[in-house]
Amino acid sequence: MKNLSLSELLFRYERILFIFIGIFLVFISWSFIIPKTRDVLEAKKALDQEKIRLSRLEAKLADLKTLNEFELSERTTLSLQAIPDKKNVMAVMTSLRTQATETGAAIESLQVSPGELSATASAKPGVDKLDFKLEIVGTLDSVLNLFEKIQSSLPLVSLSQVKIELSGETVTVSLTLESYFLPLPETLGAIDSPVPKLTSDEEKVLGEISSYSFLPPVSFPPVVGRTNPFSF
Repeated sequence: MKNLSLSELLFRYERILFIFIGIFLVFISWSFIIPKTRDVLEAKKALDQEKIRLSRLEAKLADLKTLNEFELSERTTLSLQAIPDKKNVMAVMTSLRTQATETGAAIESLQVSPGELSATASAKPGVDKLDFKLEIVGTLDSVLNLFEKIQSSLPLVSLSQVKIELSGETVTVSLTLESYFLPLPETLGAIDSPVPKLTSDEEKVLGEISSYSFLPPVSFPPVVGRTNPFSF
């Protein structure tokens, strides 16, 4: 058998050699280059997401710098006076009794069943209601003045049921008022979420109720023998 030189061997097995080299390169690509490329793409994707998050944080910081701390505090206080974060029975009772005294009307009876006095007492989401049942006696003018004061005071209440009886110049009114409360949110959203802003309608409402009267709640002296401390 004739001995072949190296060049002759390479020439004879050139195709086989190229196939082997090709297979080797494919193996190297799958085992090294492709995983590294995938890592680079994932790193770029994560970097792009961080850039977006940074942009949102910068925009949020710019919005926060435009806020007036005093105005924000005033609006927060006003909102909580209008719709407390819990069942503020004493605030409503204080307001009603003071308004009745100012108008000359007399509250003959006032009943409320507050249930659990906590912000989480209601399982329903959103604004919840608390009913007050009253019987008011006075002249027509004093009762109408009382209604006007009730509708322009804080906490906000609304009339749900009204029954009027006339006896000469004396007016007896039985009515049910609805007071509202809304628990504070348990979370404030993601740190890079936009700063929530008031709509024009919300701005208008805050402007309207800013002129409403608000009386800090007072404690009424306990009455011995009363089964319901929230009625008289």
